[in-house]
Amino acid sequence: MSNVMNEPRDRDPESAIGNLFAPKSVSAWRFWIPMLFQALLILSVPLPAIYIHRTGRVVRLATEPMDPAEMVAARSPTVSYQISHLEMLDRLPGWETLPGMSLCTQRSSSGSQECENEVQFLSAGIGVYVILQAAESEPEPGLPKVWEPVGLSRDRPTNLPPDQIAIAARSTGTSLKYGADRFYLSPPLRQHLSELVGSVPPPETEESEEPNLPQLVVEVKVDDKGNALPVGVWVGDRHYPF
Repeated sequence: MSNVMNEPRDRDPESAIGNLFAPKSVSAWRFWIPMLFQALLILSVPLPAIYIHRTGRVVRLATEPMDPAEMVAARSPTVSYQISHLEMLDRLPGWETLPGMSLCTQRSSSGSQECENEVQFLSAGIGVYVILQAAESEPEPGLPKVWEPVGLSRDRPTNLPPDQIAIAARSTGTSLKYGADRFYLSPPLRQHLSELVGSVPPPETEESEEPNLPQLVVEVKVDDKGNALPVGVWVGDRHYPF
């Protein structure tokens, strides 16, 4: 009799299936599914950056002068490129195809309707491709080549010559943003830049408030879709990778 009682009973298939949907199993799925979704979301964030870094071409862009104190104090400084300003682009081929407007801020002093100062605007939020061309030669020994804008387009250009590339931008109305306007400075790099900035001579004249900073050039990689990723910075003739 005891042997019969100790024999394992055959499991009922329907009972086994029902256990999968028991409250405990459902609670486990409610825990693991959000965790899996969050893990995939976290992993998907660096994928575009990895793709740009592996496939992109190196382009060097000159920035506007920056306050050296702000540059070394910020962990992620924001820069403004020379090609961000519309006054550098409004005479390039393709400008006339972009939606926007012009505004006269100063009329001729002679009383005529002639405009002496006209400000250009682009429609905010539109996508723009700026066609850049590599410099033919180094401006000075030891300084990096800076790519120059040669054209504009609403659509991504194809079949560009080898010395040209299209970088994607978005209009704010008064300037362009390239998605590579901010980069991270590691503590050692920030220290090196602080030492360099500290060694820069003061302004030549009392009227000038800006110190004589060395040229700042940001090195970015641009993929085949025009997306850009900062990968390094040049301060004068010294290069610092990110």
